[in-house]
Amino acid sequence: YIDNRILNMPEIIITKPITMTMDVIEAEDYLSTLTVHLDIKIRHFTGFFQYQADDLSFFCQKWDIFSHGLLNLGSIEDLSLKDLGEQFRISIKRKASDTYLFTLFCYEPELGEGATELTFSITVDSDDLSQMMNTFQAFPKWWTS
Repeated sequence: YIDNRILNMPEIIITKPITMTMDVIEAEDYLSTLTVHLDIKIRHFTGFFQYQADDLSFFCQKWDIFSHGLLNLGSIEDLSLKDLGEQFRISIKRKASDTYLFTLFCYEPELGEGATELTFSITVDSDDLSQMMNTFQAFPKWWTS
């Protein structure tokens, strides 16, 4: 169902190290989940890759763990956020004191046989991840009220 508390909720917008927008489209109190519309663009030398998903659901508790982990990157070796269907995952792994491997994974099964997968990895530092950290921290968490 569409929860009236989220109708005017801000979206997650990130422009570094990828361009990513997550619009909340549904909230489920019973399962404590939120569902988003996701749009990702990854620039490369001759253009960009784009991925869109209309209904990725996340457990609110896992969202909180990821958000909190972004604040404590210096003390965490591996941090990830994935949807319930495991079709989308962001992973951040520490390589050195201020260097991280950022990995984005998207998977879409095709009707019949086959699947489409996109994996993007890039080495970043804490400055590169600061916008993501600030955006997740500013995101309203109605489930903690």
